[in-house]
Amino acid sequence: MVLFHGQNHTSRWTRSTGVDQYPAKLSQALNDVASERLALVRLDVSDEDQAKVAVQEAVARFGRINVLVNNVGYSLLGNFEEMATADIERQFAVEGLSLSVAQEVEPFGIRITVVEPGAFRTDLLDAGHVTYSANTIEDYAGAGDVAQAWATLDGQQPGDPAKLGEALVRIANMDDPPRQFLAGSDALSIVQPVLEARLNELHTNEALSRSTDMDSGPQNTR
Repeated sequence: MVLFHGQNHTSRWTRSTGVDQYPAKLSQALNDVASERLALVRLDVSDEDQAKVAVQEAVARFGRINVLVNNVGYSLLGNFEEMATADIERQFAVEGLSLSVAQEVEPFGIRITVVEPGAFRTDLLDAGHVTYSANTIEDYAGAGDVAQAWATLDGQQPGDPAKLGEALVRIANMDDPPRQFLAGSDALSIVQPVLEARLNELHTNEALSRSTDMDSGPQNTR
């Protein structure tokens, strides 16, 4: 997770606080960034008290928080019915909660964008970063081995992480950023037909939907 602060005349973010459960890893990765522009803070995002301290340290160091990038997560892959309930809830929480909160905080000038990336060429599919559903259901056996199928994609992902970073900076500088941003042509090709199908379904059943309204005129509710 990264908290960004302040802008210069080129609208590039100039100072940031990197929060991570293991700050030493961030320090090695960002050793070329001047110390006056970067603060590293330990944070386990499941610890609410630690999160509050991290925010306080960021504000104390740089004065304010302009942009927060929440990229904490892991890769959970497998057939939906073979996943544990707790894992499914965590996967949906980011999108569902973020879109709900976006409506509540918008009157205060706070904008939220849910970034939904396709396959980007990172180490997210490495054995140490991915979790596969532990349960197996015989009916899905014909689909093949999920882990093996995803392993063939490792290193062949079409998405460029550096270009995604540039796109996120552009979004962070928008006056009216999107609520959802699909990153990558593969993400668009998957999600766009799903949304179009849902919209078509809505129109097809519009009359039935409207038929459930109360009839006009006084109603006896007893």
